[in-house]
Amino acid sequence: MPEELRRREVLGLAIGGGIALAGLPVSPAGADATLDVQILQTASSLEALAVAAYERVLASELPPAVRSFADETLRRHGAHRKAFQEQTTAVDRAALVQDAPNGKFLPALAAADLSTPAKLVDFLATVEKVVTDTYLTNLAVVQDARSKALVASVMAVEAQHLSHLRLIGFLMQAGAPQLVADPFPPARMRDLPHTAGRVPFPDGLHRVGGPELVAEPSSGAVR
Repeated sequence: MPEELRRREVLGLAIGGGIALAGLPVSPAGADATLDVQILQTASSLEALAVAAYERVLASELPPAVRSFADETLRRHGAHRKAFQEQTTAVDRAALVQDAPNGKFLPALAAADLSTPAKLVDFLATVEKVVTDTYLTNLAVVQDARSKALVASVMAVEAQHLSHLRLIGFLMQAGAPQLVADPFPPARMRDLPHTAGRVPFPDGLHRVGGPELVAEPSSGAVR
């Protein structure tokens, strides 16, 4: 197991939301290309879901800092979707590209209550939790080295989105929406509630939720 963990040390690829794949080894012999393709197609469907979620939220009234965050995060999810689509055909030239939102979570997107800024933020945090949990789960399954690196790189960025949204939601619930700023002014650090530091990363290691928050590889696969 330690050797496998060392082999997966690719999180340094996530720099500023970017994706770098140059210099990575080719697929190991015996890799399950069919399953890898399904994982990549499902990742594409989750990024399409996130794009749809942020587009819906951006159609609502938002505090300026939340709108700025949502605009930039929407752009990143679009770039991630393209990266997963390109890697799908890199693994299998005959594979179909997934461009539709993930069907498992699409009903929740349509039914989401976005009537207040706090509910908007909670909704986006749930979407980012689904994406992060799915990618973390898939790291133990995907075999193609370049695909594994891509999943890990994007997962790190989505985890950043989740922590940011958790902090924004906490400040709103704590009655301190004036502290939600982009960028946050260092001089106002003293005004943060004393428990704020525990909110973005509540656990020492990220905890994956139940199956209801994970998109299994088949859920976004196209044939």
